[in-house]
Amino acid sequence: MDVAGGVRLNYKIDLSKYKQAYTNTQEYVAITKNIKDIILRNIDNRISQLGVSDYESYLQTIGEDEFVIVEIG
Repeated sequence: MDVAGGVRLNYKIDLSKYKQAYTNTQEYVAITKNIKDIILRNIDNRISQLGVSDYESYLQTIGEDEFVIVEIG
């Protein structure tokens, strides 16, 4: 018997403290982009260390909220 399954994880990103700290819009955009890149890289590294090859991680914006989505097949 072959059982197929997977999991989808949704993580909301809270950048509110950075919005307060960086009043310059260009700085804020640059910092938050860097933060999101680091988050995705860390998730990819951790999943890869487990030997999982069938997964996808990406950012998704819904309204004003941003999420990291991790789908493991």
